Amino acid sequence: GVNANQLFLRRKEIDYFKDLVENINFIERFENKPYMINGFEYEFSLIRSQEQLEEIAEDNDKVGMVLTVEGGHALGHSIYINDEITNLEEYETLVLENVERLKGSRPLIDGSDIYLDVPILWISLAKSYTNGLGGNANSLSKAQQSIYEKPEGLNAKETKLGVEVIERLISKDKGRRILIDIKHMSLDFRTRYYKTIERSEILGDGIPVVCSHCAISGLSKRNALYKKRDEDSKNNNYYLNHWQQNLSSEDIGKIFLSKGLIGITLDKTVLGGQTALTQINETLPNTVQKRKACVKLLMANILTVIKTINDAAAWDHIAIGSDFDEMMEPLDPYQTAEDLPQLAVDIQRFLERPESINDLFSEEDIRELMFDLTPTEITGKIMSLNAYNFISRHIGNLNKQ
Repeated sequence: GVNANQLFLRRKEIDYFKDLVENINFIERFENKPYMINGFEYEFSLIRSQEQLEEIAEDNDKVGMVLTVEGGHALGHSIYINDEITNLEEYETLVLENVERLKGSRPLIDGSDIYLDVPILWISLAKSYTNGLGGNANSLSKAQQSIYEKPEGLNAKETKLGVEVIERLISKDKGRRILIDIKHMSLDFRTRYYKTIERSEILGDGIPVVCSHCAISGLSKRNALYKKRDEDSKNNNYYLNHWQQNLSSEDIGKIFLSKGLIGITLDKTVLGGQTALTQINETLPNTVQKRKACVKLLMANILTVIKTINDAAAWDHIAIGSDFDEMMEPLDPYQTAEDLPQLAVDIQRFLERPESINDLFSEEDIRELMFDLTPTEITGKIMSLNAYNFISRHIGNLNKQ
């Protein structure tokens, strides 16, 4: 989703959809082949059904992989995506045909008999730059913009093509349903999406809202600070990050009511404002104090979700959306997937002996928000159970009419 022409050593033209297909082909080539990790043999499979998910979960030597796609640019080609979309009719045709390819109702390559046989669980439609589908929320600091160029399409509304893409993706006609990940969508774009799925809810076909790797603003979308332009100084005096890429209280309500899923990122610059980042940076590396400061920031985001909903059931809709493959600054003690077991230990310890978090949550607040769930139960939900249950509910329903 980066402007190709702005980066040296990159192809001048990028067929994004072809790249996506080649990524999927690469993964499929290495399915069910042995991998040695720390002296133990494992193999992985793409998950195509609920039954396969359950089989993999019961086998300690297997890893399951669910396919998702980030960025609506993946449906198109860079020659159409510049400062503004040119050759709009031709671009619309290309994008809508590629939607059908991902849904499995059209050959991956015209003239072939090869169809995608793996369900795509969800796709996000926005990223960092304009793609003709709708606006994106800013996710780049001033320093990052100096490298990648200032993003186009910031905070814009949806386009006619974007609405058509959404309706085709979530439809069970012409192939499998693909859910929408609202991550990176502008506030207006995701608000329009909520209106689109309301019609499905009326017809009894509820569609869950997903935000796969995000943080929580702690603000209403009507709050003056939340509506303020997203720039480095916006969070100078705050513990949480109030940029509009992070969920508003209204977003959280929509996700909860739709039985959706919130994946909390482990990128500290997305999770926290300057107050939290300063507290983390003031601790010494590789210390208990560093781990505590990082867990507090993570838990402040999670607890804000629970406080917003004020219901024990809110604990069923939160997962880790680590974003290890593209985050800018990970929480210091949790920089790779190998650190996740330690994160689980640290979350459970925090819940067993809560400590106040800045001026947001007292020890008593935290205990009340646990709603009599045990630290073990909550940790299990966050680290794996909620994501597993979500996949189990929806991976088998993507095909059903």
